[in-house]
Amino acid sequence: MALQASEDCLNLRRLPLAADSSPSVLVRDVSVRLDRIGNVRFARNDLEGAFQAYEEGLDISRRLMTADPSNAERARDVSVSVIKVGEVRFARNDLERALQAYEEGLDIQRRLMSADPSHAERARNVSLCLERIGEVRFARYDFEGALQAYEEGLDIRRRLMAADPRHAERARDVSVSVSQIGDALAARNDLAGALQAYEEGLEIRRRLMSADPSHAERARDVSVSLDRIGGVLQSCSDLDGALASHKEGLEIARRLMTADPSHAERARDVFVSLGKIGVAELDQGKKDAACARFAEALAIIRPLAERAPDVHQLQEDLAAIQQVIADTGCSG
Repeated sequence: MALQASEDCLNLRRLPLAADSSPSVLVRDVSVRLDRIGNVRFARNDLEGAFQAYEEGLDISRRLMTADPSNAERARDVSVSVIKVGEVRFARNDLERALQAYEEGLDIQRRLMSADPSHAERARNVSLCLERIGEVRFARYDFEGALQAYEEGLDIRRRLMAADPRHAERARDVSVSVSQIGDALAARNDLAGALQAYEEGLEIRRRLMSADPSHAERARDVSVSLDRIGGVLQSCSDLDGALASHKEGLEIARRLMTADPSHAERARDVFVSLGKIGVAELDQGKKDAACARFAEALAIIRPLAERAPDVHQLQEDLAAIQQVIADTGCSG
């Protein structure tokens, strides 16, 4: 209903554009509405519809920037739209063109930051572009390139956090960057470096959660960090440490799922933690305990996958846990 209302309003806004003499503010309003429609479609996994909306909005933003090249807002609009186009391409696994889009957005954001180095939001936008570029490079197994992008973004985020230590978003940004650096180091088998990065991220996230215990996303961030640390410890054969970390993460994930039982992501987080604990318990020779974890994980993921047959991640999760149960002989 909300999407239909937005599209109806957009069509009305489009009408004056045919005369090609509309004020730029009205033309820009059309591009903003197209971005919002694209966001709704993207959230619904309508990638083609989202791409069409973002592309149309980008065409308008480019035209406005060309007409007024010195206008910072016009340039920023282009960068926002081109990054959204990149996100759809990334979701489609069109990694080469996703990278091209992100790099174009980064070029614009760098130029805006250079024009006003003290502008915190422009600096943060550069770090967000670098984060996306790192994600694409990581997906292409270019771990060195991903690490370079993440580290450049982290330098910016550390500077922003140092300038405003009480700003929660700035602190969380740093925790995201160090966690991504941990991912890249782990992929390069630098487990000590990965553990150090993850622990720094966890320390920041614990502090943020303590400052606002009712904030669900901050609690989830802590759980995610604990799972990553558990994974590294398991790779280092520290099974007791891995289990302790995973179990603490599971406790948080369970609490969040209980508070919002209809939230699919909360349920999937519990599923992931249960699977990791089960694997660690298998490595310790505790097959019965592991089988109980896998059975609970299956009971969580099966209804989610059945309710969302088009969500590939959930279908892959279901297939993976069924395979684990079969391979370990837990089904018998």
